[in-house]
Amino acid sequence: MKRFAVIFLLVTIVAGVLLYKLPQPFARYAAGWPSGEVCVYCRSSDLDSIDMGNGRIVRCSAQQLYNTLRHCSGVDGVSVSFDGDEQDVWRITKRFDLNNIRTQQCGDTLAVCGYSAMLCGGLRLDGHLVNLQIAHSHGKVTVGSPLILGSF
Repeated sequence: MKRFAVIFLLVTIVAGVLLYKLPQPFARYAAGWPSGEVCVYCRSSDLDSIDMGNGRIVRCSAQQLYNTLRHCSGVDGVSVSFDGDEQDVWRITKRFDLNNIRTQQCGDTLAVCGYSAMLCGGLRLDGHLVNLQIAHSHGKVTVGSPLILGSF
């Protein structure tokens, strides 16, 4: 019986570590930006939303994100916007350990995209797997996964 308890404990610990290390959905991180405005891009929702023809945009605060996701089906992406500067863009690339970084500067807008092993999902962009895009424009930072699906 003691041997079974030890084996069970070890299996539980290993499973916990593996689950902790697995890629997470971006929404888990987006909910942590307390001052952020979140846009959820989904196929349908019973919440107030904007009809985009091929889907809906549901806006909410970061604190309301988990509740909002419960009322959306077919979520294609999540973006969060907050007041910030270009330094925030680079801090976020480091926080998510972004790889295959592609950067574009267009006027006052800086846009960065890449792949983070910390996040699940992604899509191919110019042959590279991308699952996070970060932009700074006019004092706002927008972070989206797999891409920012609205304007920034």
